[in-house]
Amino acid sequence: MPLPRRAILQRGAVLLSAAALGAGGCHRTPVVPTRVIAGGRRREELDTQDGVVPIDADDPQQGPATAVCVLVVFSDFQCPFCREAALILERLRKEFPDKTRLVFKHLPIPAHKDAQLAAIAAQVVWLEGGSEAFWRYHDLCFDHPHELSSKNLLAWAAEVGVQPVSIEKRAPEAQLRVEEDLALASRLEIGGTPRQYVNRRRVQGAYPYEQMRAWVDEEV
Repeated sequence: MPLPRRAILQRGAVLLSAAALGAGGCHRTPVVPTRVIAGGRRREELDTQDGVVPIDADDPQQGPATAVCVLVVFSDFQCPFCREAALILERLRKEFPDKTRLVFKHLPIPAHKDAQLAAIAAQVVWLEGGSEAFWRYHDLCFDHPHELSSKNLLAWAAEVGVQPVSIEKRAPEAQLRVEEDLALASRLEIGGTPRQYVNRRRVQGAYPYEQMRAWVDEEV
């Protein structure tokens, strides 16, 4: 969903320099440090301009843990700008398969009536089916943003190899993760989607491929 700076979010946006963004320079974070937290649950923490972004096994992700460039996206399946960002991130992952790691965070916007239901279903697909199933489901949701009915969400789950009954069974667990992502977005003061991070760098909105590629190039 677009932020007030609509022009920045459009595909034809003018490329801006790091100085204009107030990025404060590029800070390399080659490997996300692993931490042990309460209860022995292991997680990683990405230090960004906005604060720490935690990453753990419940976060949908793809790419090697040793990647020098970590890409985090807070996204909404009914946001057209999020779909643009998803296509660009997919392209970057294919171009830098060993050097980039993509982490997906849920940020369904209240104005999008089916976005939260889709986020919960997608999170169950990650928990049940893993990476390949999730990213196929992710693409199906973005390809049909106006068709995110319960019926379709269950049918797409079956299509990617996850039994529809699992959606109902694990929905409460998945909803907790979605709520954690929403709380994190609030702490980071994220006001719209997509919000992306290229290692430390904050990226507000969906930027053209050329600019995203330039920021990734600085990290790899």
